[in-house]
Amino acid sequence: LRAYCRASIIELPYCAGYLVSGTLSLWTDRQNLSLHEIRSVSRCYKRMKFKLSPFRSNAEVISLTGEMNISKGMIDIEFLISGKLRGLSWPDNGTEPQREHGLWEHTCFEFFIGSVASTSYHEVNLSPSGNWNCFSFTDVREGMKESETLTLRTFDSHKSDQNANLRATLDFKRLRPDSLRIGISAVIEMNTRLHYYALSHGETPDFHARQHHALMHPESS
Repeated sequence: LRAYCRASIIELPYCAGYLVSGTLSLWTDRQNLSLHEIRSVSRCYKRMKFKLSPFRSNAEVISLTGEMNISKGMIDIEFLISGKLRGLSWPDNGTEPQREHGLWEHTCFEFFIGSVASTSYHEVNLSPSGNWNCFSFTDVREGMKESETLTLRTFDSHKSDQNANLRATLDFKRLRPDSLRIGISAVIEMNTRLHYYALSHGETPDFHARQHHALMHPESS
């Protein structure tokens, strides 16, 4: 793993994980997370490389990785899948993107974002078709309603029998320089069966569970 922060590069050769503003999160095949503070790079902000773990392993998907960048009120996120993907449900993206409910019933890429200081947060759903949606919540799974806070600006997706990727850029109208809690997840439909991926899991696949989200801190001036 390489963790980037301005001029600093930290090499972690024997683990998989991601570095987010001084907090290194490591996971094992047992899907457990442990957090360790790295004070020497505590000023980096709003860029994270991630690797998602399946709730249950499968033979088709070898890896699901990606990167998120947050800068100047814009969020850029990319998901990369490798494996035996012939059976992966991946709708064409030839039409104009539309807001759509229930995208998580098929292949869908998601992220959750909210201030550490608040119980409220937003959920964004992205389909390979280009359709998308954004919801706001007042607390975990409470007060759900469609939101205009994040809007899709650019989108692209591609798939072959071995690789697939989705990239999107969203405008975050009211992004504040607060410490953020970020959840990244995906629903992968393979041969009509759904597989659940996230940074880590509890006893059930619950993407809203904030104890399985990562921390991102504001950059020091």
